[in-house]
Amino acid sequence: MDPAPDPQARFAAPDGPVADAHLLSALQKDFADWVYRKSKVTVRANTVLGVFATPEVSQADFYESPAADGARDARDADLAKTTGTLDRQIAALQEKLARAERDLQQNQTGIG
Repeated sequence: MDPAPDPQARFAAPDGPVADAHLLSALQKDFADWVYRKSKVTVRANTVLGVFATPEVSQADFYESPAADGARDARDADLAKTTGTLDRQIAALQEKLARAERDLQQNQTGIG
């Protein structure tokens, strides 16, 4: 395609539906709506983390992205925090069990 028009070309004002600005605007909106409804685009998304990728990004690249690395780091930190809390609760319950066993032993020794 030539970037410049033919020097002998003649141009005329558009006629018919393209001459009416309101009709042309309605056609443009209708076409945009049709494209929106008939097109399909695959977008990778992790809504929990708020991470999205364009269609050009492969699944492997999406999972290896810096955002995914950040998500893994956040997961590891949350896991460490939860594990620490559970370890403290287990230790407290073990201490409580040990006291109860000592009390039971003392009661049995004093009675027997």
